[in-house]
This record gives sequence, C-alpha cells and structure tokens, in this order.
Amino acid sequence: MNFLTSIVPTKLNLKLSPEVLILLPLAIMADVSGLILLCFGVDDFGVIDTVCDPILLIWILVRKKDPAIFNKILLRFLGVGAVEAVPYLGGIIPGYTILVIKTIMDTQDATIQKTVKLQEQNSSRNIAA
Repeated sequence: MNFLTSIVPTKLNLKLSPEVLILLPLAIMADVSGLILLCFGVDDFGVIDTVCDPILLIWILVRKKDPAIFNKILLRFLGVGAVEAVPYLGGIIPGYTILVIKTIMDTQDATIQKTVKLQEQNSSRNIAA
C-alpha cells in the first residue's frame, strides 16, 4: 500500500480512493494524448472529448451529494468542456486533470467538514447531558 501512496502526489492531500486510481489516470491520459497530438500538429477532432466528457459527467452526476459542491463542480465541468472543445487550446491546457483533482479535493474537504461538524454536535450533546 505504501507503493501506491508514493505514486499519488502528497502535496495535493489526495487520499487514495478508487476515483484517484481510475479517473485521475484517465484524465491524465486524455490530457497527455491531446498534448502529444498537438506536438505533431494534428487535431483529434473531438474524439478525446467524446470519450472523456460522458465518463466524467456520469461520475459528477453520481457524486451529487452536497448541492453547493455539486453546483460548483458542474460549473467547473462546463468550463473545462468549453476549453477542451476549442481546437488546439484543449491540447495545451490540462483541463481534465485539473477538473478531476479539484473535484476530488472539494469532495474530500466537504466530507471532512461534515465529519467535524457531526463530532462537534455529538460532543456538545454529551456535555449537555
């Protein structure tokens, strides 16, 4: 397990989860393949976007737990989709990777905040009792 945690960047504070192991490599591969095609002066004509956008959209829709975070993530997805749809600009900017990393970080932070809030409520109930 230490081997897997050494692969994931620790400065981002990403906890090892299935989405880090599955979706982050998918996003990195999509961005790197777009960059490689750009280096050869070739456009993919939206093939990478056609593959990645539905997968990431389904992932975002499944994670719809907190409405405030969901709205922020959905707006981020629409912005990244608009940037990735522009020919050659989508190859320069690693939009999918940024989207996945920020989404995972936001949901992990929200989970931590909910846990802290529940612990505070439980401790205040114990003190009052």
